[in-house]
Amino acid sequence: MLDASARTRALAAINDALRRTGWSASRLAREAEIAPSTLNRFLKDPDNHPIIPSTRTLAKIAEAAAKAAPNQPPRTNGSAITDEDHLQARGQDLVEAMGAKLPRPKVVKLGRLLARLAKAGPEEAERILDEMIATVEE
Repeated sequence: MLDASARTRALAAINDALRRTGWSASRLAREAEIAPSTLNRFLKDPDNHPIIPSTRTLAKIAEAAAKAAPNQPPRTNGSAITDEDHLQARGQDLVEAMGAKLPRPKVVKLGRLLARLAKAGPEEAERILDEMIATVEE
């Protein structure tokens, strides 16, 4: 079971997405292509719910919110968007998708690069992708 800080970060990320979009939890879940019950059950009693939304679920929620409210940037003051554990998890998702095993520092770096990539223009995105490739190949 994850610690209380992971639960708090997940709740912060979900609440941030709800704030940015102005949607209900059910609509946010539908837009993120997850079961509304997944989100609603967690939000109903986040301190005692036995399951914390996975990194993939939180990523889907963040992506849906970003599409709906592109001019409303996510909070960066300690939210799950910039938290090192979240970045490690996002980087790990990428690493697993590639079928590679990397040490934590590289995984965290990939997570940071993913966060930058989400905000990048075309030219910067190309540089970030090159940096991601170099990180994996090091």
